[in-house]
Amino acid sequence: MLGKRGTAQAEAGQRNILRVLTGFMFIGGLILLTGMGVIYGFINKGDFYEKTILVNEIGLNIDLLQLFDDNAYFYYYTPDNYTVTVSLEKVTVSQQDRPEEYLFVRSNDLHLREGTFTDSSLVFAKQGSDILIGKAPLTFNRYARECQRKDPTPLTTLALADTEEHTTHNSTEQALVTEIIARMRSNNAQLYSATATQSTQPLLAIRATGTDNIVRAYIPANEHIADSKYLACELLNRVTAALQNESIAIEGAAIIPVNPAALEPHDMREVLTSNAVRVLIDVGTTTGVETTGARIAQALHEGVIRYGTQRVST
Repeated sequence: MLGKRGTAQAEAGQRNILRVLTGFMFIGGLILLTGMGVIYGFINKGDFYEKTILVNEIGLNIDLLQLFDDNAYFYYYTPDNYTVTVSLEKVTVSQQDRPEEYLFVRSNDLHLREGTFTDSSLVFAKQGSDILIGKAPLTFNRYARECQRKDPTPLTTLALADTEEHTTHNSTEQALVTEIIARMRSNNAQLYSATATQSTQPLLAIRATGTDNIVRAYIPANEHIADSKYLACELLNRVTAALQNESIAIEGAAIIPVNPAALEPHDMREVLTSNAVRVLIDVGTTTGVETTGARIAQALHEGVIRYGTQRVST
């Protein structure tokens, strides 16, 4: 019995020794790896860990923004003396000649703003279909929406129409619409050279109600409703941003489908009755015809180009 007990105690003692040795080996390994990291960081002028953390955090922030369904906006503070470069699928943080990279997968439905930044305070934002990164302050358009693109019909020409003849408005509002159309045609005469005489001609009608600061886009509920909705979405995103940049308070933005068959005679929305891609945009109440008209015209033109990317010239 004593022999067996002694053997068991010896085995237990050996196991304890093994545990202690294993613990020392683990601790020793950690010390060794930490020492190697410190040496590597010293060789890299001490910024290796900082750059690695920085590039991974910025990359993860971009990944996070792409997951949001709604708009988002937040600040990120970076250490001084670093250069941050954001390209379509990569973030690079550099200082002197040793860059660190983070690769991410970009959603095809989103547009990422590329750029190089040296500012200590960056703003990350998701506005509709755009991922924006820039130095603070960055104008945030909370009315922007994500535009779902489903291979829209190519645009070669787009007719412009003034709907004011269907309603009675003051001369300032009429002058604003006239100014917008004239400036859009000056941006690209060929693109906007068409007239709405054909029922299949894509058309953008413009109106200023003068009753509120809600930007509305009316679209026809026909077989082209998906394309009309996509165009309306791109137009709304840019018009609401342009008006807010002019310090005009926006109260809302909406895309409103319309049943053309239910319209009364002389309704301003009768331009939507044709079976084609059509949008009637009501820019609401605005001030300063010349300045605001130029801003809205440029915003609408950018929305049209966004819809017809690589299909129409700028």
